[in-house]
Amino acid sequence: MTEFFARIEKELDGLAGASMSRLPKRKYDIAAVKANWLAVLEDYPKANFHFPRFPDECVEVTWQGDRYLAFGTSGEGILAEAADGTIRLLNPVEEVFDEESVFVNSNPDAFVRCYCLFMAAVFTAKGYPGDLKQHMPAITDPLRDQLTDADPPAMAEPAFWWQLHYMLDDLIFPLAVPILDYLETGRMG
Repeated sequence: MTEFFARIEKELDGLAGASMSRLPKRKYDIAAVKANWLAVLEDYPKANFHFPRFPDECVEVTWQGDRYLAFGTSGEGILAEAADGTIRLLNPVEEVFDEESVFVNSNPDAFVRCYCLFMAAVFTAKGYPGDLKQHMPAITDPLRDQLTDADPPAMAEPAFWWQLHYMLDDLIFPLAVPILDYLETGRMG
C-alpha cells in the first residue's frame, strides 16, 4: 500500500458508502510523462496538501453512484477529478463546508493554475515575518483577481478556492510551524 493510498483511505473513513480501489501500476512513454499534470504539484504538509508523483498512484473512488479519481488531499478533504472533468473536494471538513462534495475547479489545468497561484501567495506571505496582517491586502487582493481569471467559478462562494483565499487573508491558513509543535517537542516554556 502506498502512502498516498493510505491517506485517501483515512480521509474516506467519514464518507458513508464510499469505496476505493487502486489503479494498476503501468509503464509510461515519454509523451505520457510530459503530459503528467500531477508532476508539477508540490506537497505543502503544513496544510496537509499531498499529491502522488505518478498517475497510477491516484485512487479510484466510488461514492453515491459516481466515480472520482482522487489525486490529492488537503486539510479540507480529498481532491478528486469527477467523471465530467471537474475537480471536487470530497468529504470536506464540516466546520468549513456544509456539503459532502464542494466545487474546486472546472478542470485539472485550472486546478494546477489555481494551486500554483495560491502557493505563490502563501510563500509571498511567508516573506513578511512578524506583523503580517498589514501586508495581507497587497498579497490577497491580487490573488483573488488571479484566481478569478484562472477559473471564474472557483472563486464563487462557497467554492474551495474562495474559502482558502478567505483563510489566507485572515491568517487562518497555516504559514509557519504551529505552536502545538513547539509544545509537543518541549521547545516552549
